[in-house]
Amino acid sequence: MISIRFLRRIHIWRKLNIPAEALNCFKEGQEFQFQDPPDYGAAEKSYREAIDLAPDWGEPVHGLACVLQEQNRYEESCEVERKAIQLLPSDPRPVLTLGWTLRLLGKYAEAVEALEKGLALKPHYGEADSRLMLAEVYEQLSQINKAATLWRQIIGMDSMYPSYDEPMEEAKKKLAQHGLPEKA
Repeated sequence: MISIRFLRRIHIWRKLNIPAEALNCFKEGQEFQFQDPPDYGAAEKSYREAIDLAPDWGEPVHGLACVLQEQNRYEESCEVERKAIQLLPSDPRPVLTLGWTLRLLGKYAEAVEALEKGLALKPHYGEADSRLMLAEVYEQLSQINKAATLWRQIIGMDSMYPSYDEPMEEAKKKLAQHGLPEKA
């Protein structure tokens, strides 16, 4: 099923003169990526076709980076996501995804930088998840005060997509694990 949000994006992309064939490849890539179970190999192929048809369009580049990450191809995902950031400079999604992937690689200092930049771009969704990820990186770096500040911020946030109340509950658990109060 195609969402209204996706249809609005298609309308915007048509204004950008994205070829119809590239739009179709991108849509197919998303379908493969988000079906149950996902077919990341097929999604990768579709996104690469969309990129070949519209190399300056950032959406399929970001999609490709996400499916590479899902296939545990982290270095390649980071390389592709950096290209997506160049093509989508005001979009927090590729910056945050780069931060998540750098964290998986154990590149914590770079992950902090990317996650902070992504959060500064004011994500429309997933902010609590991103703050929780940043807190996890700070925890890995033994910067518990910075992590605790984020955990407390998360507790005060409204529930939102994609994880709803899970980040808030996880933040409470983390504060308790470290023997810290929920309020500073």
